[in-house]
Amino acid sequence: MKRKSTKMGDFIKIELGDNMVAYARVIVNGIFAFYKIDHPSDDNIELMEQIRKSEPIFRLVVNDSAVLEGRWKIFGYSPVEPEILANPPVFFRQDIVDPKRCWLITMTPGFKKPIAPEECVNMEMEAVWDDPEQVEDRLRDYLNGKPNKWAERLKVKL
Repeated sequence: MKRKSTKMGDFIKIELGDNMVAYARVIVNGIFAFYKIDHPSDDNIELMEQIRKSEPIFRLVVNDSAVLEGRWKIFGYSPVEPEILANPPVFFRQDIVDPKRCWLITMTPGFKKPIAPEECVNMEMEAVWDDPEQVEDRLRDYLNGKPNKWAERLKVKL
């Protein structure tokens, strides 16, 4: 029986083709941290430990349909570490009409702090990545050292 949703702490394997693989972990409901592991262990428990000890390449709010449909495979679970929960990822939001207006956003309900657009450089925009193929494109581009058209569109406008 398939699960109805992912849960915090799930470890996920993402096959990208051409012998490229990336990994993800659900760190907060809806937020996936993505990882590049150069020499992944064949043992799932060791691989989970490798991921836990690695810095994510990026964190995104992702629709979990790719997991629920079996495109991305859950291979393990362990509770999310308290230090991750204590420091949730931050995103930025930018006003479409007035690009000089930006806010720092966390997944803490109601948290929204005004910041300058320049402070948003190298931050992820608050956006839900609905299409798993766009996330996979971004991972492939990262692994190949190329800019990603989807990520470029979501950069802060200065």
